[in-house]
Amino acid sequence: MRRQNRKHTAPILIILAVSLVFGFLFELGCTGVERLTHRREYREIVTAYAAHYDTSEAAVYALIKRESNFDSTKQGKQGEIGLLQLTPALYTELANREHDGQINAAALYDPDTNLHYGIMYLSGLYRKYGMWSTVFAAWYAGEETVDGWLQNPGLVDPDFGTLQTIPDKAVAKAVKRAVKTMEIYEKLYY
Repeated sequence: MRRQNRKHTAPILIILAVSLVFGFLFELGCTGVERLTHRREYREIVTAYAAHYDTSEAAVYALIKRESNFDSTKQGKQGEIGLLQLTPALYTELANREHDGQINAAALYDPDTNLHYGIMYLSGLYRKYGMWSTVFAAWYAGEETVDGWLQNPGLVDPDFGTLQTIPDKAVAKAVKRAVKTMEIYEKLYY
């Protein structure tokens, strides 16, 4: 009887080993495809400013991917410019805070300038709101809008004081995508 069991054990072990190898190769292939679609261009700049402003690189890359897909020349429908699609008005406000004497909206096409001020702004939003979904809501809808939503008890998580529900469907969709993209970056690189 034992000989018969041994005959069946070897093929089962071979099938198990082959399954594990194929599973590993499949996972490796999927990760490779995700790395191609979720690249990290401007890595030195992002790493430096994310460290300086103490914010998540994954969040920065998620916004770059969602906002411009790494196209530093992209122009938005409402005047947004560059990698993080900053408006000239926001850039001017942030540059004045930094006492940057050379305020010129065309500088937003420069990856270093765009990422510097975009990451500075993102970091400030995180310090203010403390939860990425709320930060992304403020990124897309504006701080004033999110501050108004946070005054509505029906929209706020009572345990955390952050947005539980985003009443604007377009903003809610953008936030969901940004959070998902950030999770992919975290899984792939951090």
